[in-house]
Amino acid sequence: MISVNPVHGLLSRVARLLVRGPDAPFVLGDLDETLRRDLDQGMPSWRAGARYASGRRVRPRARHPDEPLAVHMLNVFETPLPFHEGERVVGLRHSETVMESGNGTLHAYAVWRETLSSFEEIGSALRADFNVVPDDGAVRPWFGAFMTASSFRIARVPPLLGRPLLDQDELVGAPDVVVLGYEPWQVHFVGDPGAVGRTLRIAGTRHTVVGVMPEGFRFPSNEHLWIPLRGSASAEAGTGPEIWIYGRLADGVTESQALAELTGVEAGLDEAFPEAYGDVRPEIVRYSYLPVGGPAGTRWILAPPRRTEAEGHLAPP
Repeated sequence: MISVNPVHGLLSRVARLLVRGPDAPFVLGDLDETLRRDLDQGMPSWRAGARYASGRRVRPRARHPDEPLAVHMLNVFETPLPFHEGERVVGLRHSETVMESGNGTLHAYAVWRETLSSFEEIGSALRADFNVVPDDGAVRPWFGAFMTASSFRIARVPPLLGRPLLDQDELVGAPDVVVLGYEPWQVHFVGDPGAVGRTLRIAGTRHTVVGVMPEGFRFPSNEHLWIPLRGSASAEAGTGPEIWIYGRLADGVTESQALAELTGVEAGLDEAFPEAYGDVRPEIVRYSYLPVGGPAGTRWILAPPRRTEAEGHLAPP
């Protein structure tokens, strides 16, 4: 393989680190051939990289002809969530083009949660950094999430101590509570079983610890503590931050069946809120696509995230 162009060389090296499995030689061959051909024909490096990421003009070798190369790459090295029947947990989101995919909104989550019968549970999370101040005043930053109680039911991992978040914790005006991961429990309470019921100041507000999760639990990506996600009941279409939305498929329901139902619900949203939903289409994707953005997931390869937490690794519970 000749890698005289810096873009070609970089993409080839990264791809060889990421792509594993029996299909790897075919995927890597397609990558090299397509990118080299475009560069040899004088295409600008940025455009050749973009065409590579979208999977256009790539020979369908050992994959479905309609499957973008980026999707195929992710299929080769992804693994299901390390939870009970983790392969049944999928992402729900919106997409504008093959190269631009966005996550959902609180409004979409509220509608999907109430209307979709294809899912046993639907959850959502807004990932964030928190400064935690214990009683001794030693400030410690932790990566965490505002998360729905349904997320814990989706994960099916029981707390080590206390309880997970509950639906009533999400109500506006409910007491401020937090579920801790194993590490902050060790750091702030030295593994004291009596930590449940004590308080920590998080993001300027005192929160009562209601539960502690077992060592290694990370959800939705690489978080250490969880605070109730509130406001979905009053969310307006087209407003608010993007959030992760995911669900556990109901027994016997396939991804295709769930997508058909989601598409029907989305048609109603498009009609009712054309400014917010008119230019997007719904998608059901493998959970691993949420952190990397697939099917445009090779944007992760072209521009690696600045935060290691954004890579979406999950430690086994």
